[in-house]
Amino acid sequence: GLVVVTDGAKLVIPAGTIIRAQADLSVTPKNYATIVVERGGKIEITGTAANPVVFTSAKAVGQRERGDWGGLLIAGRAFHNLLDATSNNVQMEGFNNVSFDAGLAKFGGNDANDNSGIIRYLRIEFGGVAFEANKEINGLTLGAVGAGTELNHVQVSYSGDDSFQWFGGSVNSR
Repeated sequence: GLVVVTDGAKLVIPAGTIIRAQADLSVTPKNYATIVVERGGKIEITGTAANPVVFTSAKAVGQRERGDWGGLLIAGRAFHNLLDATSNNVQMEGFNNVSFDAGLAKFGGNDANDNSGIIRYLRIEFGGVAFEANKEINGLTLGAVGAGTELNHVQVSYSGDDSFQWFGGSVNSR
């Protein structure tokens, strides 16, 4: 399903962790198999070069496909570059009018140094699910993520939608 890291909460994923996910859009409610970090929430992924964190498909090796599961979305409180750049409540692409929570994955604000956590040495594979018509989840989506967030050594492979999608923000990544 959806793992939502709410305002004030933190999800910690240590080095070497492998998370296997599988979306199922045929059930009600739909299983999107996605992690959403809301504004004010934090994620701490502390992989290493020798021991990365891996988000991948739950299917067996050789049966994995693009779009087997959702992805990782981070909603921050920094500035963004969308048409309505004055709005602090822009919703992530694809999440508008979703039936289960119309307020999910909103981003934007005026805190250039907003901190959504740490992501080091993360590999995202076989994500990027299209869960409704014209509503897709990318491998990694960043909405107005601030410079207080550390983001480095992230690889997205075999995504069913965009590997990376950025909506403004001031995060410095490498």
